[in-house]
Amino acid sequence: LEDLIATVKRIYDQRVFISRGLSDRADIAQVITQSVGFIYWTFMLVVVLLVFDINFDTVVLPYISLLLAFSFAFGGTLRTMLDAAVLILAVHPFDIGDRIHIGDLSSQAYFVERITLFRTEVFTPDGRNIQIPNTELVASKIINIHRSKTYTLSFSVEMSIKTSPEVLRALKGAVIALCIDHEYFCPDPMITIDTISQSNAITYSIWISTKTLHWSLSGQRLMLRSDFLEWWCDLCLQHKVTYEYPMQPNRRHFVDD
Repeated sequence: LEDLIATVKRIYDQRVFISRGLSDRADIAQVITQSVGFIYWTFMLVVVLLVFDINFDTVVLPYISLLLAFSFAFGGTLRTMLDAAVLILAVHPFDIGDRIHIGDLSSQAYFVERITLFRTEVFTPDGRNIQIPNTELVASKIINIHRSKTYTLSFSVEMSIKTSPEVLRALKGAVIALCIDHEYFCPDPMITIDTISQSNAITYSIWISTKTLHWSLSGQRLMLRSDFLEWWCDLCLQHKVTYEYPMQPNRRHFVDD
């Protein structure tokens, strides 16, 4: 019953987000339509003047200085409108309700609330309202969590190079056995030894794909990772696998007599 309620709520939220997104795009399209209409009728005016062989020196030239002043005054605004139109209507990196990261995955997470011609309104997970200029978003890398695929749990751990192959195989077998009957994990984890660092440590890497756990389900995703890492710590202690500090160089200090 709880899964059914969550599914119905998710579908309802998606319908609300789509409706709000279409409304925002309609407002933006109206502004762009008016701007294009102004350019079109200006061009048609020039064509009419050419057809009727009207003297440009007496009719058009007095307005050229006005057009130049207009271009200097509103050139930045027009460029911002063009960038926003490309971002929203062509590139379209996010929708209303999407969770995004700007830059990389370790940066602040945002939930898209509203998209306007000049700014995008977002909320942080703790409820703070932030308005980001669209010109900044055009030049930034955007990670869209809602458009991502299913979550893959990945992490690396350093072990002593003295760890026996039998222990490494036992750890790998335990992880595979856990994944076979797990609710979320796929039964084919990738487990590798990546590197040997500082001549006394090996880097043991684990990649586990999930069946249906999407990146947008942050609570379930973080709890799954936390539970697995806790299980992994217990497994390492059972096989007496502990962390050893790197070997430190010896330094001699001579004291003058």
